[in-house]
Amino acid sequence: MNFKLTEDQLQLQDAAREFARAELPAIAAELERDNKPPSRDLVKRYAELGFLGINVSSEYGGLGLGNIEALIVLEEFGKISSAVGFPIFESSVGPVRAIEHFASDALRQRIVPAVCSGDMVVAVSMSEPDAGSALTDLKTRGVVKGDRLVINGTKRWCSGGACGRLRGLLPPVGRSGGKGHRRGSGGEGRSRPLLRT
Repeated sequence: MNFKLTEDQLQLQDAAREFARAELPAIAAELERDNKPPSRDLVKRYAELGFLGINVSSEYGGLGLGNIEALIVLEEFGKISSAVGFPIFESSVGPVRAIEHFASDALRQRIVPAVCSGDMVVAVSMSEPDAGSALTDLKTRGVVKGDRLVINGTKRWCSGGACGRLRGLLPPVGRSGGKGHRRGSGGEGRSRPLLRT
């Protein structure tokens, strides 16, 4: 098996590295000092340069490249700071990928292109006090009551919550206790995305 990067991957890596080293250190220092998310203007610039949604289908506004390409760019931005790498992560690895693969077409069309263009950042709440981010151990539950979904549980934080226009929560619905997902029983215990803009 060949683990060397292709010529195209090396060019992408060089472009990401050059931009990150030249443009991001001062911005990262400010974001970290002031505990702020990247500005909308910076995220839009990432999009204009092709750094958002690298591995998202071109049908939804991404570049349609692979996960390796997305992680190459994320690595170069992350070498500067996770503060400036966060939008790359959220557009290529984070919840937008779950939306791309598992949401209805209408939701995909509304959300994914907006993330790839830098017009939206998706935030997600998964981590809990007793479970960390182990999705099989989460205690937050959703119960359908009539035409409403009642959610009970505690989250530790919301990744991207300070800058996200779309917030997502993935509570198992219709499951009571126990670890892991039950499959094949009408969807009980499956996490269902709950999204609010």
